[in-house]
Amino acid sequence: MMFVVRGAGVWPALIWLLERSDGGNRTFREILTHQRPPYDNGPLWFVAVLLIFSAAAATLTGRRQPPPAPPAPMRRRHLLTAAILIAAGSFIVRLAFPVDSAQPANLHLW
Repeated sequence: MMFVVRGAGVWPALIWLLERSDGGNRTFREILTHQRPPYDNGPLWFVAVLLIFSAAAATLTGRRQPPPAPPAPMRRRHLLTAAILIAAGSFIVRLAFPVDSAQPANLHLW
């Protein structure tokens, strides 16, 4: 909810006030509909990403039976494998979505 309030209300209002104080004459509606990117979610980008991933995880796990208990505790090689896979995955995502690139809904997927 905070994401929507900030993205649709606070951010455009701040831009409008700053432009007015600088002699600009755009209306609040023009800023809301013609801003590039359409809105800047600022420090709340992670909230939107967390909401998307949480909804996906709840949808996927809600339809399956709970997994059986793990047969053995994790070992160092499991953690090392996970770290390597996460690093490789992060690198590949960064190739597709570099910093400050145009990303869907300005979500900073990298």
